[in-house]
Amino acid sequence: MTLTIKVGSSRQPESLKPISINRDSEPVYISSDHFEGFITVRIQHHYPSKTSKSASTCAYFDNHSRIFSLQWQGRFKATNPWSKDGLWNADEVLFVAEVEDKIHVPTGTSIATAFARTIDPSFIADGIWDTKRPWVGSPLVSGMNVLRVWKAPLSLSDSTFPVSAAAAASAIPATTTRLESGVGDGSRNRSTESQGRGEEEGEDREKGVGPWVNYGAHRLEEGHVNLLVEAGARRQQSQVSDTATIASMDSKTTTTTSTDITMASQQLQRLTSYQRRRYFTKPEHRRAAVLAPDLVIAGDFFNNFTNFETRRVNMGVSIRMDRVMRDDQPLRFVCKSRLCLLSRRQQQQEGPRQEKGWRVTRRIGRNRRRRSKHEVESTAVFGGGDEDEEEMGIAIGDSDEEDGTDTIDDDGGEGDEHQEEMDDNREEIVFFVVELRWDQASMVL
Repeated sequence: MTLTIKVGSSRQPESLKPISINRDSEPVYISSDHFEGFITVRIQHHYPSKTSKSASTCAYFDNHSRIFSLQWQGRFKATNPWSKDGLWNADEVLFVAEVEDKIHVPTGTSIATAFARTIDPSFIADGIWDTKRPWVGSPLVSGMNVLRVWKAPLSLSDSTFPVSAAAAASAIPATTTRLESGVGDGSRNRSTESQGRGEEEGEDREKGVGPWVNYGAHRLEEGHVNLLVEAGARRQQSQVSDTATIASMDSKTTTTTSTDITMASQQLQRLTSYQRRRYFTKPEHRRAAVLAPDLVIAGDFFNNFTNFETRRVNMGVSIRMDRVMRDDQPLRFVCKSRLCLLSRRQQQQEGPRQEKGWRVTRRIGRNRRRRSKHEVESTAVFGGGDEDEEEMGIAIGDSDEEDGTDTIDDDGGEGDEHQEEMDDNREEIVFFVVELRWDQASMVL
């Protein structure tokens, strides 16, 4: 059996690059209009092909119960088409697991989702009923097991966002050093000319997103999420200065707001991963945090129960992913924006966004009524507070009992037609994609 993983800036095949599994000192670099950064994937007990540069394991797993890790580090560029200043707040960016087509939905899986929401209350499961690209996931800032933020290594030409001089330069990891093997896509056998270009590219990448230093036993650690809130405060101050003069502002209200922001920033700086995910449960907290382009954001998404080699999930019962995903569909982890109405882009450019949140696409009509039978899909997110307790992941699966499954089908019902019409009027921005694909030999019984 063979598992291959590709990463890229979109779902399009031409944008996806193969990644060497467990070669976490050699992340793949991606860059697009919306995001630039590094990505690596680790799988314990991986079985690489003879021609692959992947390894069976790596030092990251030593003394830890994790068996899967997806780690990334990068910048979100100011390209939000629904925002006047182009910035993304933390409520607008999701991290999801998705497949391309319909899936089989097993019976009695609402318990797993209910349990998932006790760990991550921000977990979203409604997308599993979409006929195109069913998905489940969470806001990015609450879905990561580990999240760390630091200042980008230099001012960037694509960012006009005001930078605070006091914005925690000390947040940069203390182990920041240049890798001996260089930073790139893992390609080592290059000509002298190509090697020179690669070194220049590596330097340019480090200027944008910083050196990649959290690999092997040097795992990424939680910290400095308060910088997202400080970025949100700077954004708010910038918006206020554009719409009102200082003389017309209520000084008492302004002082209170500044104090509140400072207190929130200090509290966030000391939060554990467990606490941070609960803090960002509230939409207003996510909207107040900004993924500013002058910040480097890094996340580690891992779990200890999903075996992507055998496509099985062990959560007290054996769950088979191949019986949920039809045919040979790949599984994708996607960092993307929420779906938004096309008409909203003009509204965002004309005035401030109403604080009513974003609409989430839901199944309606005939398939909506069937939800009473199956409730929700078997995807589950698990987490905890401490290092080894906080094992979290997204697993799409089905039980071994075939007679307990059903299919979300599309045979021309009114609900499906209305859903497709709604989707045609919506759009999303994709930041990065990690695609897992199995050959037929891995469809084990």
